[in-house]
Amino acid sequence: MHKQQSEFSPPQPAGVGRRPSRPPGETPTQRRSAGGLLVSPHPPGAAHPEQLRRRKESNPYPGVRFQRFLPQVVGPWAGEMRLYFQVENAEGGERLIDLSDAIVACGYTGLINVDQKKAITDAIALHALVRLIPILNQLREGLRLYGLDEVLARHTQMCQQLFVPGHLQEVNVDFLLLALSPDFSEEGSVRRQREMQIINFLQDFLQKLEDREADSQEEGSPEGQSHVAAVHGTNGGGERLSVRSFLQWVTGQAHVPLIESKREAIKITVNFDHDCDSRYGAHSLCYPIVNACAVAITFPTRHLATSQEFENNLTEAICGGYKFSRH
Repeated sequence: MHKQQSEFSPPQPAGVGRRPSRPPGETPTQRRSAGGLLVSPHPPGAAHPEQLRRRKESNPYPGVRFQRFLPQVVGPWAGEMRLYFQVENAEGGERLIDLSDAIVACGYTGLINVDQKKAITDAIALHALVRLIPILNQLREGLRLYGLDEVLARHTQMCQQLFVPGHLQEVNVDFLLLALSPDFSEEGSVRRQREMQIINFLQDFLQKLEDREADSQEEGSPEGQSHVAAVHGTNGGGERLSVRSFLQWVTGQAHVPLIESKREAIKITVNFDHDCDSRYGAHSLCYPIVNACAVAITFPTRHLATSQEFENNLTEAICGGYKFSRH
């Protein structure tokens, strides 16, 4: 019976059970795999030739330096972005070894050490961008069904803001106040005076939120963090109460519309409820009611007599009212 040879045992005479030896002067490259080590006969730090061939054939943009665009890759590719910069900033081999599973998952098959950082980051960048190309091709085919690909080709600058997040306009108090469309009572009436007072309270409330956000940024607090109440259920997954979260609560969207005509057309109807006692009987508290589909909000005037009452009431309503319910 022949004794099984180790991967790195000295060469034995030819015979049954002997593994083929490597060509002289060739260094084995290793990658982790179920069952042990795989030895492949290509130079250290290089991707497998078959992988390179497949990637080249699937890449419709030859010659593009993918790593230039990696920082712009977002969403599902955030993991590759993070890994790219972790490898790039790694100062020792131990840190790279800790990242070895993620590096191998990106298709890199060479030695994992500090000397190969450039080859590793190139492999990560290529992996991230090659994953993106089929999705972009599908988007292009979908646009072609309606002839929109030709529109994009002729009006590149005009259409760019529809696809590039950097052109999103931040929500601010001025935009919200211009979007308000109050349904006032008869001019000169007592109800009209109460309604005007509530609109003033709302303006002060929104301005205070914007000022708090600015103060938090100046103090170096993490983005979206401040000393005001947290809002559970927002797009930010628990971001702090802000002008943006107020807009999302009322309209269902937390951004200013991209298209100018849509931006000018957005109106938030403000209604006033003066008769909650007749419907609910004796009670001590009512909250504002929002209708995101109709883009409207109704304020119970009886419970908003002072600025402090308004702020407390509206803060509780926003922080606890992100589901489709009145309770």
